[in-house]
Amino acid sequence: MRSTSPANGDSMYIPKAHEETRVDVMQEFIAAHPFATLITMGSAGLFATHLPLVLERAGALGILRGHISRANNHWRNFSAAIDALVIFSGPNHYITPGWYAEKTKTGKVVPTW
Repeated sequence: MRSTSPANGDSMYIPKAHEETRVDVMQEFIAAHPFATLITMGSAGLFATHLPLVLERAGALGILRGHISRANNHWRNFSAAIDALVIFSGPNHYITPGWYAEKTKTGKVVPTW
């Protein structure tokens, strides 16, 4: 969904021919392709993390919910007072830890996307 900030205008350039403004269409795309890139600004600068997000259809646009691993410093280095950018790119795939040989050796493997 496209959001603008009154302080600096549009947050991303999208040519009119490719612009999608219908909230229902964008929500269906997010539901079908939940893997996203979350980009935030913190004290150390820009930080990006790839992660799956779930769209909770509440309010005018909805609420995105997700989880950032404790090992990922992203959650420590952002300001909730600064807008975030989330990019949904399209088809993707979940990778189960069972696909890694290391899983049977140590069990210290996590899922990825």
